[in-house]
Parts: sequence; C-alpha cells; structure tokens
Amino acid sequence: MRKPAFLLLSALIFVAVFALFPSNVTAGQDKVTLCHMTSTGEYVVIDIADPALPAHLEHGDAVIGDGWNADCEPDADNDGVADAVDNCPADANPDQANFDGDSEGDVCDPDDDDDGESDAEEIACGSDPLDAASMCPSGPSDYCMSVNGVVIEQRGSASCYSTDTTGDLPNTATATGAGAYAFAMFGDNNTATATGDDAVVYAIIGNNNIATAIGAGAYASASDGDNNTATATGDFAVAFASYGNNNTATATGKNASALAGAVALNGIPGNGNYNTATATGVYARAYALHGDNNIATAIGVDTRADALHGGCTAEAIGDSTSDYCP
Repeated sequence: MRKPAFLLLSALIFVAVFALFPSNVTAGQDKVTLCHMTSTGEYVVIDIADPALPAHLEHGDAVIGDGWNADCEPDADNDGVADAVDNCPADANPDQANFDGDSEGDVCDPDDDDDGESDAEEIACGSDPLDAASMCPSGPSDYCMSVNGVVIEQRGSASCYSTDTTGDLPNTATATGAGAYAFAMFGDNNTATATGDDAVVYAIIGNNNIATAIGAGAYASASDGDNNTATATGDFAVAFASYGNNNTATATGKNASALAGAVALNGIPGNGNYNTATATGVYARAYALHGDNNIATAIGVDTRADALHGGCTAEAIGDSTSDYCP
C-alpha cells in the first residue's frame, strides 16, 4: 500500500533536479543557441532550452547573435563577421563591401571614392559617391590636378606639380585639401595623390612610382628608383619607399611610419631593393632598409620592427612590442 507514495516522491525529486539543471531542448520549449565556454576556456556551439539561459550566462556563455557570431567570435554589430577582421565593426555589413580598398568598409567610410568629397555631400549634389571622377559641380574648395607639367585644375590652397613624362605614360599629381601638396616629376608614369589638409606626396626621380597620402598631415614619398610604392593612411602617417627599386612602404594609423629601401647617410644615398615595410596602428613603426629583401611588419599601438642590412625579417605584433633583425 506504500508503493504509490514512494513512486510519487521519486517523481517529485526528478522534477526538482530537472528544474535546477535544465539543458536539453524538449518539445514545446524555445531553443537558444549559445557559445558555451568549456573547462579549457574555449567556446563550442550548443543548443539549450530557454529556461536554462540565465544559468549559462552566469557561467560565461554567450548568445549567438548578441555580440557573438556563429564561430563564437566577438561580433559587436551582429553581421556575422568577427570584430577582429570586420572593416566596420560598429556597423552591420555582412558583405564587407569596400569600394576604395582602405581600412573602412562602405557602410562606415565617409568618403568611399577618396575624392575629397564626403558621400553625404556627393549624394546631396547628385554626384556618384563611388566614382572619384564624379564630383559636385563646384568640387572641393581646395583641389589641384597637374598632368605632364600642365595644371588641369587648381582651386584654393592645394598645390600640384608635374613634369612631362620621359616615356609613354603620364606623370599625374593630384592634391585635395587645404595646404595639400603633390609632386609627380622626373620620370615616366609617376602618380602622386594627396588627400587631406596639409597632406604631402612625392612620386619623383624614377619610373612607375606611386605615392599616396590620406589624412591630415599625412606624408608619402616614392622616389629615387623605379616601381616604388608608398602609402600613408591616417593623420600624420608617414611612408617612404625610396633609394632603390620595387620597395613598398605602407603606414596605416595616426602617426604610423613605414620606411622601405634605404636612407641617406652622411648625405650619401644608400640603395635597397625589394624591401617591404608595413606599419599598422597608432605610432606603429616599420623599417626595412639598407640592402635587399628586408621585411618589417609592425602591427599594434606603439610597435616597432627593424629589418636592416639585407635578407632580414622583423615582425612585431601586439601593442608596445618590438623586433629587430640587424
């Protein structure tokens, strides 16, 4: 006669335990997909029943689609692209469209075609914000373009200088911004583009040199050789690819600096070829100099990488790190 009471007690215990530790999804319950933290600190994807959510969140789990993507990576804008590689981490853009190929995607880039006029300005005046050749009728108030020694257009305080090509392709200098300067001179197919107040670029003394500076006070020089490319992106960023051939210097970030090629010592230019310097981050510095085939990479805030004297590779990854290859 006591058997039914024993069975009832057992059932009540089972229900209580299930209520304390719910996990699996059962019929009629809402499902939640989580990034579950394992004992090793790694995340795996699991499905749980909605009632179990508070316990899992307290454990350190995260809901996919709420600041985390399906690969359990931080994703603040919930567009499926991890913050670490998202070109607009605060604005959803799952396609990562980036017309001008800079560090900002189209969704968050105020000037997608880098013509010196903001997208908002171009849309308002009927211009195409994805075509650098399409500009508002008046154009930027400070603008200058010179091709093969002839000034095509000049407005405001921007200045541009070019010389006639020594080959078949033109030398082109374009400056946009108050006090911006661009020089494309003494060779064939040199291109200098300065965008930003007081930005300065030199693509000179050689052939097929490309210098691009984007940002207030940015500076880029591709000179004294052939096929050198210098790109400085960010306020007061600096990039030199000079004194040699096929050197590439890329500086991205405020006050970032990248030097590839050689420098003049005691007034005598050195020589360096096929050197690559890449600096990414505020005050990042990368130097690939004095010889051939040096590679210097600095990524992070206040990082520095020096690859010097030929065949050296230096890599500094992380804030305030450094690497030196003598």
